[in-house]
Amino acid sequence: MKRSNTANLVLLGAPIGDLIFCAKFISSLRSKISDLLSRLHQIGPKDPQINSPSLVAEALSFFYSDIRRCFTECTSVDVSEIAWHQAQLSPSRGGLGLRSLYHHSSACFIASISQSGIALGENHHLEQSIDDLNHIIGESEAISVQDILDAPPHQRNLSSKIEDHQLRMLFDLASSPAQRARLLSVSSPHASAWLSVMPTLQLILHLEPPEFQVALK
Repeated sequence: MKRSNTANLVLLGAPIGDLIFCAKFISSLRSKISDLLSRLHQIGPKDPQINSPSLVAEALSFFYSDIRRCFTECTSVDVSEIAWHQAQLSPSRGGLGLRSLYHHSSACFIASISQSGIALGENHHLEQSIDDLNHIIGESEAISVQDILDAPPHQRNLSSKIEDHQLRMLFDLASSPAQRARLLSVSSPHASAWLSVMPTLQLILHLEPPEFQVALK
């Protein structure tokens, strides 16, 4: 992320700042994609242009490394590999919601393409993404092309399979009963509700930086 000396900046593709800055950003984005929009009608309904997420897997892994570095710089918390795997889980499973694009891209692609109806018939992009997803979630939760055709899934359902597998892996890697008890505690209902609370001094709903760092750990 580029450093900014003003209150206006672009974070993960979204403008943050005053009305004029945000309006200019959207106008600039609109002009850049106008040519693409004008050519979309040239793509026939029987010839969809799609690419498997596996083609950009390496780029996604590099991007997620940037996210991890940004997290470390913003919080001054240098987490271990196991802790970072936990951070990738949703808050309801004891994580921070920092999902890995690399791991969830196949789930996103499968849900998108199946819900659109493009999955009908042979589609090697879909088959590749299903193989990638099954490699992540394991044989016991594996899905097939026929499963997708019979009942097109939503991404949240496929991503839940990924997170459930990650949580089971964390329990398997736990080195002591205390570690497993901690995972059970942070993944219990409402245990991570504090992450979504709006910091408010008047209501004493805020944490000092050192307190926040300890809570993250």
